[in-house]
Amino acid sequence: MNKKIIFGGLAGLIILAGAITVAYAGEGFNHFKGKSSGEWAEKKEVMMEKKDEMQEIFANNDYEAWELLMLAKLEVMQEKVDKFEETINQETFEKMAEIHALMEAGEYEKVGELKEGTDFGGMKKGMPAGWRGEHWGKKFGGKHLVE
Repeated sequence: MNKKIIFGGLAGLIILAGAITVAYAGEGFNHFKGKSSGEWAEKKEVMMEKKDEMQEIFANNDYEAWELLMLAKLEVMQEKVDKFEETINQETFEKMAEIHALMEAGEYEKVGELKEGTDFGGMKKGMPAGWRGEHWGKKFGGKHLVE
């Protein structure tokens, strides 16, 4: 009797593992917006090129190439910081306070209208997902604040 339960449980786990594998392979658990689109493929290609470039730099022990790459990265980061810094002002604070109050009141459509065309210095896409409202669905009745 115990052997039947053990083997039955193991068989169930194997079937479950197979189903999960098939679902992932078929992108059944695709939580990343655009993952199966060309946009994701392009991002993946760029990441692979950067990885290859970095591997070549270290394979050749090329400090100068590494330094140039890091300085270019720093320049891009500085542009983002500068853009974000521009949003640190009274106007942005007031708008964010209004959005917060509307969210607390359950006025999600008004929140979407206020956010329309505003990214708070690039923060709409740069903030952690929870800040953008993408994972707040359970808390806010299944509504996503940012599409």
